[in-house]
Amino acid sequence: MTKQSGFTLVETIITLGIIFILIGLGMFFSFGFYESYLLETEKNVLASLLRKARAQSLNNLNRAKHGVYLDFPAGRYVVFEGSDYLSRDQALDEVIFQGSKTIQLSGSQELVFDQLTGNLPQDKEIFLANKNQTITIVVNQQGGINY
Repeated sequence: MTKQSGFTLVETIITLGIIFILIGLGMFFSFGFYESYLLETEKNVLASLLRKARAQSLNNLNRAKHGVYLDFPAGRYVVFEGSDYLSRDQALDEVIFQGSKTIQLSGSQELVFDQLTGNLPQDKEIFLANKNQTITIVVNQQGGINY
């Protein structure tokens, strides 16, 4: 009787089953981390645009107010110069498109900072959400950005 080396069919099937389960769990968890990463990145982009518009107003750039308009349906942000979005100088617009279409935006659509003070007429809230998580960005009357 000769001794044969190697794996049996049952051992191979069990090993492959364990490998597929580990791959599936890894993909499930990594996708959740990726969605959280996208939401966090979008929050950081939006907060930096708000800071930019406020800094331009504080510095009285072109002796005008500056603001950010959130175009929810188009998935874009517009940093503009003027007392409001409708009466702005479109040639000075800076348009940034939303990084992920899976993130839903809601809340205040237009934030205009006063010249020299960087203040807002009232507190504003912006909500960013995906399937699992919601982040709120609050801009207070003094122009402070909290999230």
